[in-house]
Amino acid sequence: MFPGCGGKADAPSPAEITERAWHAHEVVIAAGENAKDCVEAGRAMQAAFAAHRQAFVEAMTLDADKERLGQAADYIEKQGDRYKIIETRMEVLSDRCGDEPTVAAAFHQMESP
Repeated sequence: MFPGCGGKADAPSPAEITERAWHAHEVVIAAGENAKDCVEAGRAMQAAFAAHRQAFVEAMTLDADKERLGQAADYIEKQGDRYKIIETRMEVLSDRCGDEPTVAAAFHQMESP
């Protein structure tokens, strides 16, 4: 394989997959946080999720591969505070708009893309 031709060398590292997934979470959460109401939050979160779905899919694949997930352990540990912040923001948004079906659906999609 030549560089850039889709071989394994082009595959993202476990840390890169983790970073993309966390960024995708941040984008979806921000879309909900910045909405004027919960209906708009749901629509915005759904659109953000659709735009970043592949990052969620790759993260779920990584979670299922314990060997590769282990390769991201140092990165995840060093970024632990960042995930706690993401989790807290998700909880606040869920408390505010969790009863809105489109928001609940967006949270579900993030868990099971």
